[in-house]
Amino acid sequence: MCGGNTVDQWQHLTYQSRYLNDQLRHDADLPQYITYPQMHLIHSFRNASQDMAIWSMLLISCISTIESCTEPVYNRLHQAAGDIYGSFSIFYGPETAEQLINLLTHHIVSLKNLTEAILAGDQGRADELHRQWYQNAGDTAAFLAGLNSYWIEEQWYSLFQRYLNMMYQQLLSIATGDFEKGVDIFDRTRYHTILMSDYLSDGIMKSLTIDPFQPAKPAI
Repeated sequence: MCGGNTVDQWQHLTYQSRYLNDQLRHDADLPQYITYPQMHLIHSFRNASQDMAIWSMLLISCISTIESCTEPVYNRLHQAAGDIYGSFSIFYGPETAEQLINLLTHHIVSLKNLTEAILAGDQGRADELHRQWYQNAGDTAAFLAGLNSYWIEEQWYSLFQRYLNMMYQQLLSIATGDFEKGVDIFDRTRYHTILMSDYLSDGIMKSLTIDPFQPAKPAI
């Protein structure tokens, strides 16, 4: 999903970032500015993460009210996950990024199925899907922690758990017609995705600028 020219550009920016940060570390008196590639990295992951939240909310709304919009919104949500794949693969390679997108795809499919089960009143199926949803979050936290020493599994799971809690409450508010509550939850969810994406970006930047020659951990 990521073209060769884009990869070359990112590699150039990454090397530039390493050089600039090396220069800054050699002179402690210089102010620590954020570089262009670091800013671009933060911006890319923030956009992709907020897209995930936005299209997830629209998917729940479509399933609940306008069935005809479900498929295009569902496809667009998968595209948002693909955007994360594109940025992630630059730093960890396509094979590792493929494992991440598989976990994100499982999350998206579970959200769709969970919404449908709740609306159908199938509590048994909803409970099982809810359990699988959180299990996938745990698997994703462990996977990311295995790649980067600056990512802590417990921190990732705490971030994912809070995100799923808010997404689930949003699902219930839309299903019960409490749209004012749903809007409030959505605002908080969007803010939370910034925290998640910044934690992701921070770990990558630290791995490149603090110990850039340390190889990434193998995926679990």
